[in-house]
Amino acid sequence: MNRIKQLRDEQKMSQSELGKKLNKTQQQISLYENGTNELDLDGYIILSKLFGCSIEYIARKIRKKKP
Repeated sequence: MNRIKQLRDEQKMSQSELGKKLNKTQQQISLYENGTNELDLDGYIILSKLFGCSIEYIARKIRKKKP
């Protein structure tokens, strides 16, 4: 499972809700979660703050949520 989807599901947040926080559409969030498109650095920074974890965790570079 994609980490963005995993983290969004843990927060019980819809794709539309997450999209509003990132200034993206629901369709764009879907593309990020499916791995079709890659989120930009600013998006990763916002997600990191929103979900309380590292950018590396979101990008699946490390396994632990909090180092």
